[in-house]
Amino acid sequence: THSDFDVRSKVYSVFRYNDYSWHEHGYALVSQLLPRVAAPLDEQFDHAYTMTDRTFNRYQDVDTGPFRQAVCQYVFRLKGVLHDDYNYRNVNVYLNRFTKAFIKKLVCTPHELTRDDFRNLGYDMRAHEKFHMCVLAAEAMKQAELLYGLRVLQAARYSDDDADAVDTAAATAPITDAVARVLQLGGDDAAVAAAAAAA
Repeated sequence: THSDFDVRSKVYSVFRYNDYSWHEHGYALVSQLLPRVAAPLDEQFDHAYTMTDRTFNRYQDVDTGPFRQAVCQYVFRLKGVLHDDYNYRNVNVYLNRFTKAFIKKLVCTPHELTRDDFRNLGYDMRAHEKFHMCVLAAEAMKQAELLYGLRVLQAARYSDDDADAVDTAAATAPITDAVARVLQLGGDDAAVAAAAAAA
């Protein structure tokens, strides 16, 4: 079952994107571990985030950037990833409660989605715009989950606290495997969480 991320938790803390980001850290690590995957994955993220036909329903020449960014930042927030340089009030400006409810269900409990959820997004959107919003949310979720796994993996690989520590390749194999599964499956947070807990 899903539990909301608690920003006031004393058990875990917020993941600060400014401290460990995809472009600055994650991409480089994936390039080392899975060289043929890093560039296509980066292109996939960029394409999802930047793709636009500059329309919103019947309105033409619309800058949809703030809406797209709000979708991504809302998903990151649901997953506990905080961007220090984003004004989170914009989430409520660009996403109404129906849209947020749909996105939350999509990334947290997708098995509960119904046809009515897809019809009642709070905005009058064309079908391809709804699908694009789903792609944005899915890619943001995938990136957030990858960042958790990659950060743990990088910390384990470069830890020098114990000179007699077991071989880092063997110790981090479960995390590497989980990250690979996330890349293949498009987001398996249970696999990453299990591997991170075992590390």
